[in-house]
Amino acid sequence: IQTDTAYERLNRAVFARDTPSQDQRERLDSWIKRPLIPRQYDIEVIDVLIRIFFRHVDEVFSSFTDYEVSVHTLPAQLLAMAAVGALFSNSAGSEIIAKLYYTDSQRMLTYLILDDCSINTLERSASLLQTYIALEIFGLCSGHQRSDEISEASHSGLVQAMADHQTLLDNT
Repeated sequence: IQTDTAYERLNRAVFARDTPSQDQRERLDSWIKRPLIPRQYDIEVIDVLIRIFFRHVDEVFSSFTDYEVSVHTLPAQLLAMAAVGALFSNSAGSEIIAKLYYTDSQRMLTYLILDDCSINTLERSASLLQTYIALEIFGLCSGHQRSDEISEASHSGLVQAMADHQTLLDNT
């Protein structure tokens, strides 16, 4: 039985390698407590960027094979894939859009974790896994050191999501 709160797990994941200073803890607290800014996203832009994502990523990562959006798809997943797609776009401003979508996706995922939202269907579990994978791809491909560091810190969440997904598979 896991008695840690999601906040404690996130804190441990972020500071897995080092003992955090008071300043680091305060910055993490500040970041976590910052509200997600509600935005109206342009669905057509997201759709185009997701197609670009698949053109560059689908052949390398089999977890996205036969992907379809459904009611179980997490909004964070759509933004994470669009963020990666924006990295491969040569349109003016695509780097800004990539960072915005990445940040919003990461924040949505953090709130999902902090709310201990139960992911109790295979489809939703798969969406959570794909969200983590897309965010890690962004961290690797973006060239932004901070995004790469956050991907590393979130890796424990990916491992936990994989274990939870396997449990769901075993129970079906």
